[in-house]
Amino acid sequence: MNLTTTYEGDYQIEGGAWIPVAGTMSVNAETQQADIWRAKTRNVAEPCTPGSTAWGCTG
Repeated sequence: MNLTTTYEGDYQIEGGAWIPVAGTMSVNAETQQADIWRAKTRNVAEPCTPGSTAWGCTG
């Protein structure tokens, strides 16, 4: 399995209009191992004590 990333872009001079860069650039990469992590944040109005049913507490 391979990954190809294609870049395209715009630039701006001193707050003027955005100007597209002509063309694209593609970069190929060899297969690599990646660890995928996900974090979830919950704001609660009370402590998450054992057995709590407050939103965001896991119980």
